[in-house]
Amino acid sequence: MSSENELPAAAWLRLEGSSDLGCTLEKFRGRVPGFFFKGTAMSHVFFGDSLTRAGGRWVIIFAASLPAGLAWAQAIWTGATNQDWNTASNWSTSPANPSGNVTVNTATGNYPVVSANPTFTPVDIIVGGGGGTGQLDQTAGTLATGAGNWMSIGSAAGSEGAYNLGGSGSVSADRLLIGDTVGSGGAGVLTMNTSGTLTTTFFNSSQWWQDAGLVLGPGAGSPATLNLQGGTINSTNVWVGAWGSTGTWNQTGGTANVTGVFSVGNYEDVQGLTTGVATVQNGAVNATNVYVGRGRFTVDEISAVLTVSGGGAVNSENDLFVGYAGANNTGTLNINNGGTVSVGSTTERWMAIGRFDTANGQATITSGGTLNLNAGTDL
Repeated sequence: MSSENELPAAAWLRLEGSSDLGCTLEKFRGRVPGFFFKGTAMSHVFFGDSLTRAGGRWVIIFAASLPAGLAWAQAIWTGATNQDWNTASNWSTSPANPSGNVTVNTATGNYPVVSANPTFTPVDIIVGGGGGTGQLDQTAGTLATGAGNWMSIGSAAGSEGAYNLGGSGSVSADRLLIGDTVGSGGAGVLTMNTSGTLTTTFFNSSQWWQDAGLVLGPGAGSPATLNLQGGTINSTNVWVGAWGSTGTWNQTGGTANVTGVFSVGNYEDVQGLTTGVATVQNGAVNATNVYVGRGRFTVDEISAVLTVSGGGAVNSENDLFVGYAGANNTGTLNINNGGTVSVGSTTERWMAIGRFDTANGQATITSGGTLNLNAGTDL
């Protein structure tokens, strides 16, 4: 560690209950790779580690200071030989394959390509971390993090990450974050045009501030984009823009099956304007509940727009809220040019526009758009 206010770019942290290394939360705001902060509280702990607070301080143990056997091995992509993800000599752990977290900070020349089932399973996968720029392409095989671990695209301030999932490739992670740090923010883009699947499984309702399997922009100042052109997303809660970030969902094909909430513009809490924009021009989003502008606090400032057009469809099995909570929350739903939005199927549910606090909501149906309120669903 070069100074008490600066972290090494590749220093992934383990959080424990006690250590001689303590710091205030603000000291490391935006400097901790793999974490984001919300207000004066930790919003999530990357890699599933635990966090405690003692004497008003967050206690951090650096991997380098852990006893032997506790620090996780790190692997950095070098591309020394070729672009093959499975070639051990392309990794900093050469001649051995990686066995811990892997980071890709190469976006030109020999950036990595997954073209077959990986021969190793990383703990966490980071594409663009520690201020670096990385690109990962996948054409086949199933890429997966270790059980209960995460994938991050554009992690840490100043980082840029791009993940192109194509061909017959599939990916599985407990949680997938696109654009992942408060402050100047990491920028991430995921483009999916595959016959395969993207799967996330994270669910923890007691931790509402991070309860999403797929997050586009989990930290203030983080721009994040998902381009869904083909393939199937199977995810727990999906947030498009959260905690002061800008999230963009562009769907021209494929299907997103969301067990839980599909939320466009999710929370803010004085982090700066949260912007969520989702456009479904073709394909379908099937979710348990759909929110367009989802606040929680009176101070939440959210701008959210969901546009469904062409052959696109958004189906909410339960409720649809347009502008939900927050004094400065505006949700807009546009259905046009053959787009279809359906609420409920066999049980009476709700569609609500502008609910709680002074949240604003607007729904516009034009040019052949269709809104189906099924089973006696109330508006």
